[in-house]
Amino acid sequence: QGYRRGSLLLSLEDAGSRMSRLGGGAVARGHVEPLADALAGYAAVTNDDVRRVAARIFDGDRATVLVGPV
Repeated sequence: QGYRRGSLLLSLEDAGSRMSRLGGGAVARGHVEPLADALAGYAAVTNDDVRRVAARIFDGDRATVLVGPV
């Protein structure tokens, strides 16, 4: 949580990063998420949330994917 929060706040110091955040939100979601909402969302993530998602991603069957000439 601390890393993500700090990263977001530091990115606001650069005009290009601010514009990228605003444009990305507008294109991907159709609206720009207020900064306070983003920070509240990060704070709401618990260790159990992370464990649950990691288990769903990594506990399934394994697959091998090849790209290009084999």
